[in-house]
Amino acid sequence: MIKFAVVGQGHIGKRHAEMIRRNPNTSLVAVCDILPKHELGLDNIEEQFFHSFDELIQSGLDFDVVNICTPNGFHAEYAIRALETKKHVVLEKPIALTVDEHTFEKGLRRLAGDNVLIDLSIKGHPGTSRVFLREVQRDPLSGKMIHVDFLKIDESQKMHFSVPIHTVGVSTGVKLGGILDHILRTLEIRCLAKDLPSHIDVDVTEMDINNSLHVSDLNIPEGVEVLNPPNLVVVKVMMARLSGAMAEPTEAGEGEEESKEPEVIGEKKKEGEGEAEPKGKDSKEKKEKK
Repeated sequence: MIKFAVVGQGHIGKRHAEMIRRNPNTSLVAVCDILPKHELGLDNIEEQFFHSFDELIQSGLDFDVVNICTPNGFHAEYAIRALETKKHVVLEKPIALTVDEHTFEKGLRRLAGDNVLIDLSIKGHPGTSRVFLREVQRDPLSGKMIHVDFLKIDESQKMHFSVPIHTVGVSTGVKLGGILDHILRTLEIRCLAKDLPSHIDVDVTEMDINNSLHVSDLNIPEGVEVLNPPNLVVVKVMMARLSGAMAEPTEAGEGEEESKEPEVIGEKKKEGEGEAEPKGKDSKEKKEKK
């Protein structure tokens, strides 16, 4: 018989407690909440009631598993403390851990590939857990690591992963002046953790202009199931587009010929009209005579 204690008696905590009571192989021995029993509607429960997590842990009560159903801010603290007392923990939401940034960065540089599996050891918890490094968030200005997201892996079950698609080589079409358009950059797959590829390579060397490769053309490792539609275009080579003036020279030429008119720079002036008066001494004399 597995003995449970449930911390937090809100809506979720009460559901956990009720499921434990209904299971013939489990026994609920304690519940815990900071609110009084009568406010929680728990006056008639048979299990021991504790007013704080500290009171529960220090009671010496015999139980095997702690279900933590508190608000998010207490999850990490309560889970770690329960593990340190050799209790198993049921936690619906992700657990918060603190890692040494320098040590983790150093280890991360030694890891190759885009999809990384790590054996994670948690202080106070025996053994290691195989986890998937799902995301590393960094400060956009300093580049300093601010958050790491791990996903625990069940190695006996196939899981959904996203893996990047890398192009390999230079295509024939690009050498002839075409443009390579990499449309699908991530492939959705399902596989066991041991079969997870770091990425999928697609060889574009033989692709000519107007050629395309689809999901069905990819070389998929054994044990990997592709979830994308097989007819989805991954990459294609297109003819480079010319500028507007070069794209349709014939039509532009015709248009120019039809609308072209001689440019009028100026009309020929009549003799003596608008001529500038001569400058200098002669000009001054003429003005005086007038």
